[in-house]
Amino acid sequence: TVAREKAEAAALILEEEMKAHTITAPLDPLTKTLISYTSQKDLTNKISALFARMDVDEDGALDFDEVNAGLKKFGFYPPLRLSQDDWDLVTEGRDMLNADGELSLVGFETVMRLQVRSYTTRKVLESMRRAGGLDGDMPFSLKSIWCAVDLLNHTCDQAPTMSRSKTQVLQKQFK
Repeated sequence: TVAREKAEAAALILEEEMKAHTITAPLDPLTKTLISYTSQKDLTNKISALFARMDVDEDGALDFDEVNAGLKKFGFYPPLRLSQDDWDLVTEGRDMLNADGELSLVGFETVMRLQVRSYTTRKVLESMRRAGGLDGDMPFSLKSIWCAVDLLNHTCDQAPTMSRSKTQVLQKQFK
């Protein structure tokens, strides 16, 4: 019927528009392997396991070539390989690298946690766009919530551990 054909054509156009607006990051395939985490400790363990698998020379740090060699081990299809520009992007202009130009385990965990955050944010926004619920206020509201959570996490991380617990820091933050 004509109505059904129009509906199918409109659905195809919408699907193509969604594909055109889909944003990806260089480490998305690797990041997807982490999204089943159940707690922050579980995420840390998963990231540590990735690091250990990628640390080919077992020196406790990853350089650009070692990351690419390590990514080959995962058998992604198509193969995952970072360009120098990708490396600069995920290491925030190489600010996360140590003096030898390598990522330590702590640096790698920071990179991967940022990748998980970015991936999750993009997927939530893509889902909202597909559902037709992406207006100007909703993304701003979500970003505001995420920023508040980041601020709380940063405040808790910066608090002296001997004098105040995270609960005390949060209670003070919400007074």
